[in-house]
Amino acid sequence: MLTILSLLLTSSSASAEDDYKSVGLKAGETVPFDAQCSTPELAARVAVKAHQCSELVKLRVEEKQKLCDVDISLLRQKQAIENERHDGQMDILKDRLEDATAWYRSPVFVATVTVILTAGAMLGARKLIVETQ
Repeated sequence: MLTILSLLLTSSSASAEDDYKSVGLKAGETVPFDAQCSTPELAARVAVKAHQCSELVKLRVEEKQKLCDVDISLLRQKQAIENERHDGQMDILKDRLEDATAWYRSPVFVATVTVILTAGAMLGARKLIVETQ
């Protein structure tokens, strides 16, 4: 907007091509509207400052975009690490669940079954020996 203003103020002839019109004024002339006039030098300085501000905004936007890209990259890496950690925990929990449900692998169960089978075999053998005598 300041660039347009500066162009309007520094132009010396009317421009029918633009939406805005600029008219050069000579000392002592009157105008049919309220306005502010400035020197071409001031208009040029305002235009330069406006351009500098525009460039500064572009640079800041680019800087913020790069920072956002870095943040996104770091968050993705963090998420990947968390996913690997959770996968490892899931494997551990699955193994624990499998071990907990495999009651037949329990040492107490194995020992109990072994004692019962051994006692049954011994009693059966004794009964065979008694009957065969």
